[in-house]
Amino acid sequence: MSLDSRSSDAQAIEYLYLEMDAPLPIPSDVASPSIVNPGPQPDCPDLEKYTSPFVWPESRKSMMTATACSVTALAGYAAGEMGPAAAELTEKWNISNVVYQLNITIFCIGFATAPMVLAPFSEINGRRPIFIASGVLFVASLVGCGGTGSFAGLLVARLFEGIASSTFSTMVGGIISDIYHADDRNTPMALFAGSALFGTGLSPLISSVIQTRTSWRWIYYSHAIAAGIFTVIIYAFFEETRGSVLLSRKARALNKYYEEREKSGYYGVIMSMDEKAVFNYLADTYHRYASSAIAAQSFCRNMLGGAFPLVTQIMFKNLGYPAASSLLGGIGAALTLVPWVLLFFGSRIRAKSRFASVS
Repeated sequence: MSLDSRSSDAQAIEYLYLEMDAPLPIPSDVASPSIVNPGPQPDCPDLEKYTSPFVWPESRKSMMTATACSVTALAGYAAGEMGPAAAELTEKWNISNVVYQLNITIFCIGFATAPMVLAPFSEINGRRPIFIASGVLFVASLVGCGGTGSFAGLLVARLFEGIASSTFSTMVGGIISDIYHADDRNTPMALFAGSALFGTGLSPLISSVIQTRTSWRWIYYSHAIAAGIFTVIIYAFFEETRGSVLLSRKARALNKYYEEREKSGYYGVIMSMDEKAVFNYLADTYHRYASSAIAAQSFCRNMLGGAFPLVTQIMFKNLGYPAASSLLGGIGAALTLVPWVLLFFGSRIRAKSRFASVS
C-alpha cells in the first residue's frame, strides 16, 4: 500500500463535545505513517459504569432510592433518641434538664452547618465518597455517644453525629434528582420526606424500650449496629449518581485511552469542549447567519494554525523553551478573559452588530 493511500484512509480528527449520550466514533487502526512499527493497541476502557443515571434500569433506581431513604430514617432517628434517658442522665451527671437539652442543640448545629460544605463538595466530587465517609463517622460518633462517661464527651460525640447524619438527610434529595427526571420524582421525593418523619417519630418509642430493658448506652450501640450495616451496604452497592462527576471520569478514562493510542502510534480522537462552546455561542448569536459566522471563525482558526508552524520552531530556538512556553502561556491566560468580557459586555457588543441582532 502506498503512503498516500494509507494517509487518505486514516480516520480524520473529529472534535466532539462529550455528553452522556454522545456517540463515540471508533478510532481507526491505521498507524501513523511516521511510525513504522506501532506498539500494541491498548484496550478500550469499560464505559458502562459511566452510564447516565437517568437511563438506569428501574430496579437499580429503586434499590438506590430504598437505600437512601433507609439511611434518611436512621438520620431522623438520631435527633430525639436521647429523650427517654433524660431523667437518668441528668441525675447521673448532676445537670439540669435545660443543660441536658444542649445535646439536641449541639446535634442540630452540626446537622445544619455541615451540608453547607458537604453538599457543594458532593456536587463536585461525587455523592458516593461523601456517603461512605459520613457512614463511617456516623458509626464512630454513635459508639462515642454510647461509651462516653461525661456530659462534655456526649456533647462532642453528638456534634459529630449531627455532622455525619446530615448527609443522609439533606443530600438524598440530590440523589433522587440525579437519577429521576422531574416528571418521575414525585413518589421518590414523597418516600424521602416520609422516611425522615418516620425515623424522627419512631426514635422515642424504640429508645424508651431499649432504655427500660437494658441501659441508655444501648440506645446508641443498637443504633451504631444498624448504621454499620447500612454503611457496609452503601460501600458495596451504592453507586455514584452525580452525572457531571460520571462524565468527568468518563472523559479522564477516554483521554488516558487515546493518549495510550497516540503513544502506540495510532490515530486518536480529540474531545473539545471549547469548540462546541464557541460553535454554540456563534449559533445562538447569529441565528440565520450562524454558518457564515462559524465559517469566519474556522477561517481564523485554520489560518493561524497554518501560520504557527512556520514561526514556532524559530521562536523556540531564539527565545528558548522556558521563554517561548511562557509567552504562549501568557497569551493563553490573556485569552481566558474573553469569556468574561462576553459574559458582562456581550449584550452591548452584540447590539452594535446588525447581523447578531437578526433572529
